[in-house]
Amino acid sequence: MIYTKGLAINYKGGKQLTFKDLHIDRGQQWLLKGHSGTGKTTLLHILSGILPPSAGIVSIGDVIINELPQSQLDKFRASSIGLIFQKNLFVSSINMYNNLVIGKKLAGQQIDKTKILKLTDELGISALINKMPYQLSQGEQQRFSIARALVNDPKIILADEPTSSLDDTNCERFINSITTLCNKHNVTLLIATHDNRFNEQFQNAIQLA
Repeated sequence: MIYTKGLAINYKGGKQLTFKDLHIDRGQQWLLKGHSGTGKTTLLHILSGILPPSAGIVSIGDVIINELPQSQLDKFRASSIGLIFQKNLFVSSINMYNNLVIGKKLAGQQIDKTKILKLTDELGISALINKMPYQLSQGEQQRFSIARALVNDPKIILADEPTSSLDDTNCERFINSITTLCNKHNVTLLIATHDNRFNEQFQNAIQLA
């Protein structure tokens, strides 16, 4: 499902980051570990097509995404890759339901309100869909981030330090929610984190040096 070979990124001044080759199968759940500066966020950006690599290939399923024209890449990302960021980046001027609908529109998919409400119900946030982002707690916002990542039925979810602002209770709820739903929908999950609270529930880890 996620396959890379020979990935590297060059920076001004001659600095280069290289990454070990990845082979992650459909439905597997992995952690991406490493100290600050080892390239966790950079690698996620390359895997999602946000950042083109200087060398190497990224294959999601049978699609080599860094060979796609930008318009096709944007469409592929919207329909096949769910993203969860450290900061939630919701549109502050619209309610949470419409924040979820945006993802469907960007992917060119039909809006199925019943399906969206089923997803929010699974996450325990259906009662909050008419609220504005600023009216939600950090834990509630992160559960909406899971819903936004899953709303388009993606092949993979990439998450970047998703629990850095959460206390232990909300962190545990986030981990349980995302792992359960990814298992249910057979979605591949890769989480970049230095949060050791993940370690007990993940058997697979990639360590960046």
